[in-house]
Amino acid sequence: MSREAVLAALRKNLPESAPLPNPADYAEEWIRFDDPVEQFRTTLEAVGGDLLVVGSREEADAAIREIPAFVEGEVRVSRVDGVGDTTFDYDALTDPHELAHVELAVMPAHFAVAENAACWVTCETLCDRVVHFLTQHLALVVDGPLLHNMHEAYDRIDPRQSRFSAFISGPSKTADIEQSLVIGAHGSRSLTVVLVQP
Repeated sequence: MSREAVLAALRKNLPESAPLPNPADYAEEWIRFDDPVEQFRTTLEAVGGDLLVVGSREEADAAIREIPAFVEGEVRVSRVDGVGDTTFDYDALTDPHELAHVELAVMPAHFAVAENAACWVTCETLCDRVVHFLTQHLALVVDGPLLHNMHEAYDRIDPRQSRFSAFISGPSKTADIEQSLVIGAHGSRSLTVVLVQP
């Protein structure tokens, strides 16, 4: 059967179109948690991450400075004002490959989702985008709301806001090799989420 005949048969037998559902019509059915922070913690730990809950950026800075990746790492970058530090001239970089030596990156996240322990990040420069995945250890500072579910998350997202955006949940991992879980196979070896809850 020719390509044209196949496409003609498909067009002839298309199902009747139907309007897309409106997610707001099902808002009462969306999953909600009695304790979203504890749900976030449980899920994050299940995927290999750690949660620190603090009351301010000052407390976030103190908490970051105590994690082993900060204490032991000599090459660090922070893109969160007042939290952690940067030990080299990050803004002078023009080639993202130069970030291969970063041991700890402290990056902002706009909000977090209790349902799957995902944090929403956006990046305005090429280097900001790459550092999430090249750093040995990643810390995300969530200075925004903790949402219950992904429906609420997608209500907040405008894809036109940034050239790059992603949900990050847990450190890099794979279980493809001999069915054995490997953490840090193709990205950060650890993820620490610092949730600022005033």
